[in-house]
Amino acid sequence: MQNKQPDYSRHKASFSLLAQIFPHIRPFALLFGSDKKFDRSNAVTGIIMLIARTVLALVIFFLLSAAFVWLDSYLPGYGIKDGLHKIAAIIVGLPVMLIVILSLNQAFDLFYLLVTGDEFDKAGNSLKSVKIFMLVFGFVGGLFLAGYGYYKYLMYDLERGWANEKIAEQNELLALMKKGRAIWNRQITSGPNEQIDLTGVDLSQKEFKGFFFGYADFTGCNLTDTVFDDCNLGYATFDEAVCHGTVFKNSYLYGAEFNKTDCKNIDLSNAAAVPQDFRGAGIAEEELAKLVEPGRSRWHGVKWFDFHSDEWLREKGFYTDGRESMQLTF
Repeated sequence: MQNKQPDYSRHKASFSLLAQIFPHIRPFALLFGSDKKFDRSNAVTGIIMLIARTVLALVIFFLLSAAFVWLDSYLPGYGIKDGLHKIAAIIVGLPVMLIVILSLNQAFDLFYLLVTGDEFDKAGNSLKSVKIFMLVFGFVGGLFLAGYGYYKYLMYDLERGWANEKIAEQNELLALMKKGRAIWNRQITSGPNEQIDLTGVDLSQKEFKGFFFGYADFTGCNLTDTVFDDCNLGYATFDEAVCHGTVFKNSYLYGAEFNKTDCKNIDLSNAAAVPQDFRGAGIAEEELAKLVEPGRSRWHGVKWFDFHSDEWLREKGFYTDGRESMQLTF
């Protein structure tokens, strides 16, 4: 014959009840709440303890979540990371949610005891409905916050991945610069989709002669004492860059943007551009007077495909708006 199982359907949620259903959680009695009895005289103390326990559980949850995020950056594959996230949700999230729900449940009982002096079990059904509603609302709210937190984490992880990819690509560009003008120009003009994203990079005191930087993004760069000699900087972006003592002599700057650029003592000698390109940069009129007409620059109208032969372009299937290549040297 089977032993008759006890009926817990009319028992309120408490650790003692859970401990009977799940005996293996008894070692965590101090964390979830023990059978300690409270009366009206120490109900306030009990409420404070329960709130403190809830806050502590949430703090531990966020600390452990932060630890998993930190560990996540050292894991190699997505499969391992995804598995770790699920394990963290089960091992960390479920106990924390249980602690919060039980603590709110017990705090509600103690608050009723403090106000009325009676046990909550003696309360009317209408008040019990309020308690159930609050617990369900708290549970659903907790699920919503957990989902929102997970969504924010995914966005953070995605943005961090993009940032790491960007740093890796910028390091490749810096390594390419060190190989010289010819190799740089050959790589950067190898196709129409080559991007020159150097945002935030420190290029101070570097010297570039004859480099192709068309449409490059130098936003936020440190260009202090950097020399651009006879470079193609057409339609490049220098927004919020630091250009103290930057030299642009003989360079092509037509269409470049200098919004909120910190320009001090820059050299525009024989640079090909129009004064309107430097609006918002605060450059002195006498320096702007050194500019020459864009059409006088050897870089005027040069596109990426002008470094290749027409045969190479046709072989690769590139479209050049019907214009023949200038077939410039790298």
